[in-house]
Amino acid sequence: MKQQARSAPNRTGAVMELAAPVSARVELMTISLVESLARRQPFRDELPDTVTLSASVQSSTDEDKQVVNVQPSFLLTGAYADKLDEEVLRIEARFHLLYRIPSFDGLASESITAFGETNGVFNAWPYWREFVQSTTVRMGLPPLTVPVYRVLPQAPKKRNSRKETRARPAAAKRLRASAKTR
Repeated sequence: MKQQARSAPNRTGAVMELAAPVSARVELMTISLVESLARRQPFRDELPDTVTLSASVQSSTDEDKQVVNVQPSFLLTGAYADKLDEEVLRIEARFHLLYRIPSFDGLASESITAFGETNGVFNAWPYWREFVQSTTVRMGLPPLTVPVYRVLPQAPKKRNSRKETRARPAAAKRLRASAKTR
């Protein structure tokens, strides 16, 4: 299976440095799924050959309540190799992460935004991975495991960068075989 990852969150070293003062102060209170959508083509019971992942995030604060709100949105789409222009799988989810913060003193709005783009997405990613895996099973497909999220400093790139990988044919056959045995 070919995977493409697109991510709006920027993970450059400068962004991580901006996020650090917020990260040092906050405590994660809750993570909630607030919106989701799942749709698949009903005629094939196998995972798509190509999967594209993307993420975006919105962050806000409530200084009176001393909280930081982070809402990462994730999207997974899939297509079969014989019809790459036809979307056969779509899974979307938006989570709300609520962080308690004792003080906003000395924090710029850019630091809050950077925190949401790094820590917020990183903290929500395991929930997204579980959501995709359980949703694909409920859709009658083999479980799809989303790769781990890696926060690594990168050279500045365009806002929508892509990473492509191709699974070995043997792995794809095993996925298809396991789907038939269920």
